[in-house]
Amino acid sequence: MKIEDIGQLVVTKGIDELMVRDSRFSQFIHKSLGRYIKEDWSDLPFADKDANDLAVINKNDRLLAAYDIQKNGWDLYDRKIWIMTDADFTYTTIMFPSEY
Repeated sequence: MKIEDIGQLVVTKGIDELMVRDSRFSQFIHKSLGRYIKEDWSDLPFADKDANDLAVINKNDRLLAAYDIQKNGWDLYDRKIWIMTDADFTYTTIMFPSEY
């Protein structure tokens, strides 16, 4: 997948605020997005990873990946970030699960 395949990229307020305050978190977001583009869905069950793989091929379903924040030392309410592309691949949103 290429960056242009995921549509317009947006981040939620919570993600944006923490990226502005913490450059390490901003780097984590960029690294996670890079993994997402490479179709590394990270912390998901195999069935969800398989569904993402099919959605990339058919471009007919949303994509969702989860990346663990705790492994990187942040002590936040949310333990992961989600990166989600809508079913028609026009928008990709980076968010905390609590912002869904």
